[in-house]
Amino acid sequence: MPLRQIAARAIVSAVADAAERWTDADFPPRVRATAAIEARLGYSMPVVDYALDRLFGGITAAALDAAVASELGSVAALDAFVAHAGRPAAWARGVDRVSIVVSDATIGVAIAPLVYALCAKSRVVVHDRGDALIAAFAHTLGEALPALRDAVDVQTWTGDDAAVGGADVVVAFGGAETLRAIRAACDAGAAFVPFGHAASAAYVDHASLAGDLGALTAAIARDALLHAIGGGGAFDLIFLERCDEAGRERFVRALAEACEAGAIEFPPGTREHAAVPGTVVVVGGIPDAAAYVARHEVALRAVGVPPGFGDDAAEDLAAQLGALRVATLGDLATPPLGGHFGGRARIADFVRWVDRE
Repeated sequence: MPLRQIAARAIVSAVADAAERWTDADFPPRVRATAAIEARLGYSMPVVDYALDRLFGGITAAALDAAVASELGSVAALDAFVAHAGRPAAWARGVDRVSIVVSDATIGVAIAPLVYALCAKSRVVVHDRGDALIAAFAHTLGEALPALRDAVDVQTWTGDDAAVGGADVVVAFGGAETLRAIRAACDAGAAFVPFGHAASAAYVDHASLAGDLGALTAAIARDALLHAIGGGGAFDLIFLERCDEAGRERFVRALAEACEAGAIEFPPGTREHAAVPGTVVVVGGIPDAAAYVARHEVALRAVGVPPGFGDDAAEDLAAQLGALRVATLGDLATPPLGGHFGGRARIADFVRWVDRE
């Protein structure tokens, strides 16, 4: 049966079932994919296992339902016209073809857009770097629901920009030059959804610096050491609020020790990790941090903050620094499936609304 004839909720259920199989570290396809990722990217098995646990553990029916309902009103809108108060009834019909291009060396970054595009009942072509993760997961999707097997085509990305021709929506991950080339190769009417390189920062307020420095630096070290995880990133900047030189030195020493301890749990493999991630900058407050970001023309995607950092302060931080995500330190490297990664919608980019007036 073609994917378009299957209820969206059945697709959501099949995707979640396939992902659950991948949460088992002994699942044979995952074992093979883990080895391939280790060989290609140089990360150790604990790092790859942690990345895959967080990646697939977050793909649940509840998470998909919540994200779809938040953006489209309901999962049912993917199947038929749904009434809306004060507006025409509307159907969120998925586009025919989606192309996803991954030119970066990240773990499973194509999984989230693939999953959402399939929930929209689109055919998807994934151009990936060749660690076999996407192809192996696509096979599991086909076992959960045969129509998904026919809807996914996984190819190795060779840098052929013209490969995106014919797609209604093109999702691309990469540097500025690569994204420009891919955009130029898109059809005139295609929607382009780019995810370029962006920096991450940590903002540590004065009260947190006076608290448990060991727990604080351990959380920062975890984020830095797990920078390979899909969509995450090591810190480029660490802002310390109202900290004197002696306090800065204590923080840097504690962070170096935390990174060393963290490397025992998550060995770097063949990749080298810096003893202290990022540039540590002392600021008087959020306006000073914003001025530093503006002066150095830093494009921030995410900012990590200590536990207990208030919502009002987080809003102020995001507004002044231009960050698209404010996350608790320790969780910055693992963005949730339902979050607005890169400030974008998750499924709305893959549908076109059809009104019934």
